[in-house]
Amino acid sequence: MKPASAATWVALALVAAAWLCRLLWIAVPALDVSVNHAAEALYLAELEYQHHGVAIVEAPSIESIATEVHRRTARVLIWIGLGLGLCLVAALAPHSRRVMIVVAGLVYLLGWIRLDAYAHVGLLQGLDLKLRLVQNDAGRLLQFAVIDGVLPLLVTCAIATTSALALRRA
Repeated sequence: MKPASAATWVALALVAAAWLCRLLWIAVPALDVSVNHAAEALYLAELEYQHHGVAIVEAPSIESIATEVHRRTARVLIWIGLGLGLCLVAALAPHSRRVMIVVAGLVYLLGWIRLDAYAHVGLLQGLDLKLRLVQNDAGRLLQFAVIDGVLPLLVTCAIATTSALALRRA
């Protein structure tokens, strides 16, 4: 196997591993130490309302909380499904493998930002706020380090490597 081909497969493995890790973090309850999904969904919905300048006129009801949790969960699962599908296409289509790796990585990074408060308060401020919230809880700090630190860094490195290989080949 040529070094460029091996690097492409490693990049694909890194991106696929990031997607699988996100899926496992949702699917395995022992990994998800954040038990306040409703609070997170409501907070993100409030940020969305503020972003659009819409006033919240009533206190949240059980139905509105359930709706927001369901909406957020559906968005995250669709995002993960799309990413895993792109990784599968990359694995099965040798002619478009590099492009699909970059697309899967970009979808990962864009979804990571858009599906969290980062879209509303900015990436650096959002990371700072989140770190301040979780710094005294070891489980949530580990989750933050993996989900918001290690995985985006791995995906960014995979995108950069794949892009560099594609540019070198061209």
